[in-house]
Amino acid sequence: MRVWAAALIVVLSLSACASSDEPSESDGPKAAVSSAGSSKGPMDDFPVGSSAPFAVYAHCGVEFTTIDGTTWRTAPRDDGQGNAPTGWPERIPGTLTRPADDRAVFTASEMPVEFVFKPAPDAKFHCD
Repeated sequence: MRVWAAALIVVLSLSACASSDEPSESDGPKAAVSSAGSSKGPMDDFPVGSSAPFAVYAHCGVEFTTIDGTTWRTAPRDDGQGNAPTGWPERIPGTLTRPADDRAVFTASEMPVEFVFKPAPDAKFHCD
């Protein structure tokens, strides 16, 4: 099951620069729906103790990501104008781990950076 969840995260782990009340295909992993039709709770596909390849998008700087259909937030990293810091790629590949219910840690594979995300389900963010 853990391998399946990791594979799902790899396939669907997208972080959106823009968010609205309507989910989109780029919002990242969604809560899974069982065959009986009942919805699993948020973060069921990436439970505590999990680790999986993940990418964070830095087009508008890094502050938000989506994990299992829920918005998560980290301390903002940008150039002061809402853009990625100078020299940062738009897509930052790495590994996401889930050490606690309220904590997800992203470690970049190609640059020395780590982001600690906390759930922010009511946060609204927008990026052009």
